[in-house]
Amino acid sequence: MSEHHSRKTSIARFVTFIAFLALAPASLAQPGIQKGAPVQRVILLPQIKTVKSPQSKTGSYTKILPLQTFTIEGRFFHDLRAKNKIRLTGTNAWSMSYVAATVTPISATTTALTAQLPFIERDHNCDYYLTVEVEGVGTSERHRVEIGEIDIGGALAKPHLDSVSPAEARQGDTVALEGFFRGVPRVFFYPTTVGGSPFSLKPSSHTQKRITFKVPPELAPGGYKISVGAENSPALTDPLVRFRVVLDPHVKYVLEIDRIKCLKESADGPGSDEIYATALSFEVNTFSDASFYLDRPVEAATEVYTEVDAGEYRQVTVEIRKFDQASGPVDYLILVGLHESDMSDSMESEGGEPKALLYGEGTKVMEGVGLAGGFKTSPSSREQLVTRAKLLMLNEIVKRNLGNELLGLGELRITQADMQQLKQLNGAPIMKQLVFKGDDSLYVVDFRFRMEK
Repeated sequence: MSEHHSRKTSIARFVTFIAFLALAPASLAQPGIQKGAPVQRVILLPQIKTVKSPQSKTGSYTKILPLQTFTIEGRFFHDLRAKNKIRLTGTNAWSMSYVAATVTPISATTTALTAQLPFIERDHNCDYYLTVEVEGVGTSERHRVEIGEIDIGGALAKPHLDSVSPAEARQGDTVALEGFFRGVPRVFFYPTTVGGSPFSLKPSSHTQKRITFKVPPELAPGGYKISVGAENSPALTDPLVRFRVVLDPHVKYVLEIDRIKCLKESADGPGSDEIYATALSFEVNTFSDASFYLDRPVEAATEVYTEVDAGEYRQVTVEIRKFDQASGPVDYLILVGLHESDMSDSMESEGGEPKALLYGEGTKVMEGVGLAGGFKTSPSSREQLVTRAKLLMLNEIVKRNLGNELLGLGELRITQADMQQLKQLNGAPIMKQLVFKGDDSLYVVDFRFRMEK
């Protein structure tokens, strides 16, 4: 009985303890909080600190244009954009307010909201304020802004380029574009002549209707079609407008043979160390169908240099061509041949000078390549043009039956990049080389490209 009585006593004590906890004051369960007192929750309303837009401020207020993106900076925003509502309200002189626009942010963090203002017609009798409402939390204090005005017809119009003035300009000149442009524009140049490269630049100044830029040194002379697009946007104005960068007529260039050096002498006997160089140069132009043709041939040659042994050179200054066209082409074809002479009677009968052997050869090559000569090649690439011109020049050399050995026929390239580099070298020339190799001889011809003094 005593054991049974003891078990009943323990159970009774446990039940009494549980009842005591249930009926005990809240102060015993939670120190410092009175039983029945409400639990307080801190609510942090969104706060606007600043509003930023691409427009300048009007006094102390940020100016926002309809259809423009703006950013609200502050704190206690929701990082889910759909949980935030931005409201623009207008308040007139009689303190009457209305909601002019309600937008959901494009992007959101707890400290910044970005949104686009829809098109609204500004009421000049109203002051405008922005507020931010966070779902389930509340609304911020009002923040004063200035609302600008735009032409809704212009805002929805398609960007277009109407004119380029002047249509021809030199490097460093200022050019104006008229039309309608969006955002931060960029001007794109697409070459229409041989040797040009696509180019783009950011304008010096721009509005929705006018763009100005300076022709930079990097934009090579030649023809272009211009289009305007927004920064980081593939959309371009159409149709494209023609424009040309011309050479400064006061800047002229000269290409010369500088020297001929023998690295290895032929051992073929008499006359094997007697050498001379010839050169034909042309302007490269295009037909309306974009095929190529040659124009304005210039012939040049050195004298015959005798006793040029291995390790020796002959210093020469023979002008190959001047580049002095004010709106000149952007490409030239320059073919240079190196010959070993045997001082044959055929050369003496031609006048004793290599230049006499070239007389009329440039015209024959030019006519043979283009339609004027009755040979309708119309080369479709520059490589085809060069190959055809070389074959014609070789054919002319063979027909003259000089009896001399042609060590080689090479192309010397002079580009618009070379001309731009010369301007930056303060009078120093650019040196170029061609290497000519015979059966057992080796020569180097040096060329000097310089600005005319």
